[in-house]
Amino acid sequence: MKNQGNISCTCGACAFVLNDCAPVMALLSACEDCRQASQWAAKRGGAAFIDIYYSVYCRSDFAEIVGRDNIHVTQIREDAKSTRIYCKTC
Repeated sequence: MKNQGNISCTCGACAFVLNDCAPVMALLSACEDCRQASQWAAKRGGAAFIDIYYSVYCRSDFAEIVGRDNIHVTQIREDAKSTRIYCKTC
């Protein structure tokens, strides 16, 4: 039986319902993308900047995407290695 789970933003305007939320991998990241995203968020009232992130990755197997109009997908810069997903509302 699959372990279904939700990932949602702080305000609840958007969410992803995963068919299987069992972690595929976890790692510590100090890459330029993560550091730059943290600095950007901290300058706009987010959590204080940190150098190393603990990241958990699950399969991108969605049962449902809630609030698709509130989701913004972006890369921090042209040569970024990762894609970021933000809620437009919060």
